Amino acid sequence: MTKEERKNHRLNLLISVLITIIVLVGLQFQVFVSWGILDFNHQKPVVELDALANLGVDTDVLESDITHLVATMSSAQQGSHFIFGMISGLVFSQPVAGLTVGVIKESVDFVNNYREGLIGRDYFIDAVVDTSFWALGGFVGFYLLSAIYGIFRENKINSLRDLVVFLGRKFRR
Repeated sequence: MTKEERKNHRLNLLISVLITIIVLVGLQFQVFVSWGILDFNHQKPVVELDALANLGVDTDVLESDITHLVATMSSAQQGSHFIFGMISGLVFSQPVAGLTVGVIKESVDFVNNYREGLIGRDYFIDAVVDTSFWALGGFVGFYLLSAIYGIFRENKINSLRDLVVFLGRKFRR
């Protein structure tokens, strides 16, 4: 590997680590929801709260809880897209593998949603956000997970015991 290739490889590895941190922190603390990025769920739940208000239920708190639940579910869905993109990038050894698998998955979703008549502006925004998490995951899977896998192979780490021994040797130095 030439000096320029090593420099590019390190840069891609650094970008992958940063993307992973940003995605994990953003999904965990719902930063993306507060920015409005994950606020485009084309199948928003419709809940009639008027009957509950007549029974004395605090509907504002209930509506807030439902909104929080939907945001949490959306974050979990984007997290799964990111992880499956990472797996695709590692398995297919291509940084665009996550994007490719994501486009295939979103195409199937498009056909299913078209049949149900659920296609609209919010659907397309949701599909773009979904596909971007697939693509980011593929990039991270190719550059970060492949590097970690290479380290494991190079140091003959085949089990948890081997990993503990390897880390023990590294930290003892």
